[in-house]
Amino acid sequence: MTEDTKLQFLAQLENAISALEAKLPQTAPYVRPFICDGDVTECNVFIVGTNPRENMPFRPFWDGRHFDKRDWERHYLWKRYAGGLWPCPAGTRYPTRVSRVRKKLDVFCRAAAPCRVLEVNIYPIATRTEAELESHSEYKETAIFDLLWEALRPRFVLLHGRAVRTHREPFIKVPVRTNMGAAGVSLKEYAVWTGSPTTAVAALDRHLGRAGNMAQLIELGKNISDFFEISQRL
Repeated sequence: MTEDTKLQFLAQLENAISALEAKLPQTAPYVRPFICDGDVTECNVFIVGTNPRENMPFRPFWDGRHFDKRDWERHYLWKRYAGGLWPCPAGTRYPTRVSRVRKKLDVFCRAAAPCRVLEVNIYPIATRTEAELESHSEYKETAIFDLLWEALRPRFVLLHGRAVRTHREPFIKVPVRTNMGAAGVSLKEYAVWTGSPTTAVAALDRHLGRAGNMAQLIELGKNISDFFEISQRL
């Protein structure tokens, strides 16, 4: 994208986020469109879930173009250890450890460097469960995700979770291979299959929290570099 195109996209993104925030009740969870490390316009890898589970704010860490992931992580850890991201039922204690999904996301992002990863969800509003999401139709808003997809055109996308696999056709109109499973896939194969500049998409059979292990995600992240290198030569 040219700089003018980036600025136009960022203005559209701000309008989409503000519009969603404005139409939600004050009691609704935070709108969290995405997480990235720095400039959102430089992201070329998407990892896509259904919706956030951590009810963390977005605005304090966003300057209109850059997201301060390190500061967000510090606040996330503080809230986890201080008492949780959601109110707890009487007599119970919120788990203080970092979630399995958050650990795996961080491992994947570090392994995929220098590729820039955007952690994004089809629906940007946090709920504790998918059942809670289904009971709030006003939360199932895809305009922000659609805009990010159309503007950034990621080169590689990793989908995880049953709902994402169910909803991918309306929102992600590119070929999808679903034989990745928990063990990962050779991205060299994807590069040859797709060619450049088509997006390659892989889908986990299960939600990220239950699919694969840290070593497999590290291998997958590192293989992305091979994918980019080979696809650029096609």
